Amino acid sequence: MGPMEGIRVVEITIAAPGRFTGYMFSCLGAEVICIEMPHSSRRTWTPWLDSDVHARWLWYQWNKKSVILNLKTEEGLDFFYRLAESADIIIEGYQPGIAKKMHVDYETVKKINPQIVYCSATGYGQYGPYRDVLGHEPDYLAKTGLYDLSGAPGGPPVQPPYPIADISGGVNGAIATLAALHYATKTGKGQYVDVSNYDSMLSWGAYKINEFWLSGQFVDRHHQFGRTPWETKDGKYVAALPTMEPWNWEKFCRAAGREDMIPMLKGGGTDSIVGISEELQAALKDAFLSKTLDEWVELEKKENISVSPLVTLPEAVSDPHALARDMVIERDYEPLGKIKAIGIPFKFSESPVDVNKLPRYGENTEEVIRELGYNGDFNELRQKKVIE
Repeated sequence: MGPMEGIRVVEITIAAPGRFTGYMFSCLGAEVICIEMPHSSRRTWTPWLDSDVHARWLWYQWNKKSVILNLKTEEGLDFFYRLAESADIIIEGYQPGIAKKMHVDYETVKKINPQIVYCSATGYGQYGPYRDVLGHEPDYLAKTGLYDLSGAPGGPPVQPPYPIADISGGVNGAIATLAALHYATKTGKGQYVDVSNYDSMLSWGAYKINEFWLSGQFVDRHHQFGRTPWETKDGKYVAALPTMEPWNWEKFCRAAGREDMIPMLKGGGTDSIVGISEELQAALKDAFLSKTLDEWVELEKKENISVSPLVTLPEAVSDPHALARDMVIERDYEPLGKIKAIGIPFKFSESPVDVNKLPRYGENTEEVIRELGYNGDFNELRQKKVIE
């Protein structure tokens, strides 16, 4: 069940952005058929995909159907075209130009299904100087200025410990594709959707970019006041942005027992060092060092002053709020037995969805091909290397 129930998505991508777009659709209740490479090709591109118990597989394959199909064979292409004819959405994630060489590109597919919404999720997009440049997570952060904004003042840039470019590209792919699907529903016209990690990450920097364009002052890492975690009395850390709103600033100062700091904030709230004196910076540092982590946590609960402890990932997934929101669940997965999984971040009152199925690699191959009307010998298809 789910709000996208009845929508068929065919995914032909090996990279994370397209896979994550498909994952979002599967979490929304769509039927997502993930076309997998045969082992021989798969190993060349992404060695980790040899295992369907790898952390990445357990991350974005939930609720999908896994079908092994060799698109380099005539029969494999024929099965793909049959799927495309019945699909509402196709997600493609090869390097620009590869889909055309494989005869699975938008121009080919729209002849079969004019209403298809075809999303290409790539690193740099389908045109521009970087179109054919190989890219990975660090490249997108580096080329969009976000790397330069990360890390402590005076230190080297720091890469975030999770693939924000891949996730951002995947999320934007899902949003854009849903919009195109809505348009197709209204007009009967499908279309091509071009999304990239590069564009997605550059758009993430719009807040700081606009700040620079409007003020002429670039707020770099050395001016990220308030965004650096604050050390507490017992050597732990809290995250807090007390200078953001004037009303919260006064409440924070009183709760911390530092009413003397109230007049130090000039000109309203701020989340950067611009307009904040060195005196206030030092006072805030001393204020946070005056209490232990537990004392700040208690103050946050009592006064609602937005001071949060820095927790580890194991602590985060044990948080009562995460459990209450069904963001940590347990499901059966044959190779591993009962395993924990991250729940769905969407809550619907009328069409709830669930993380309920994690396929083995190629588990749904025969099922899907049979649904396409094939009544032949599957062993023969294996001998021809059409499937595995």
